[in-house]
Amino acid sequence: MVYLHGGAYTNEIVEQQWEFAAYLSRRSGYDVHVPIYGLAPHHTALDAVHLVDEVVATLAAAGRPCVLAGDSAGGGLALVAAQQSDPATRAHIAGLLLVAPWVDLTMDNPEIDAVEPRDPWLTRAGLHPIATSWAGELGVDDPRVSPLRGDLSGLPPVEVWVGTRDITLPDCRELGRRMPSDVPFVLHVEHGAIHDYPLLPAPEGRAARRDIADRVSTLLAARR
Repeated sequence: MVYLHGGAYTNEIVEQQWEFAAYLSRRSGYDVHVPIYGLAPHHTALDAVHLVDEVVATLAAAGRPCVLAGDSAGGGLALVAAQQSDPATRAHIAGLLLVAPWVDLTMDNPEIDAVEPRDPWLTRAGLHPIATSWAGELGVDDPRVSPLRGDLSGLPPVEVWVGTRDITLPDCRELGRRMPSDVPFVLHVEHGAIHDYPLLPAPEGRAARRDIADRVSTLLAARR
């Protein structure tokens, strides 16, 4: 498994994310690789996509299928990495498991208006300058920055976990609407949950962590 941490592309991996990765490894029995990608403003989306592609391509060259997973910004990066990988590498990606992924850095979905007042963590005003910095020479609407705007065909199975008090929810729903019919897609929406709830020490978070770890096992066992 390759796990990409969130943090709005500006924050290093934190304890809860290390614990999440460790739990997934313990429960699934598989290795979890955690690329430490460069952050804005010193690094951009193109740098991160290149790094993740190298990690996945190295596993593929060794004949090792992997699951790409990530939370928040890391979830968006995981989707970009799958979209941008060459067909030979993508064939080794068994699935995408995404926790509240940031899939459109423009955040211009009008449905966000109704969710943002209920989100205690995230605001578009705070995220807009980060998005611009992360995009670098690209526009925030470039598919290498905002994977919702990219090619969704040919992807492995995609599964998403998100709460109703999370401003990423509208774009997660839009991702499902845009997903081609031949790409398996499952959206888990937890009523009342906040951003990144599977990483939190709450009953809903523990249940989601178990589900994600079990999906890792199922997806990789199918590739044996």
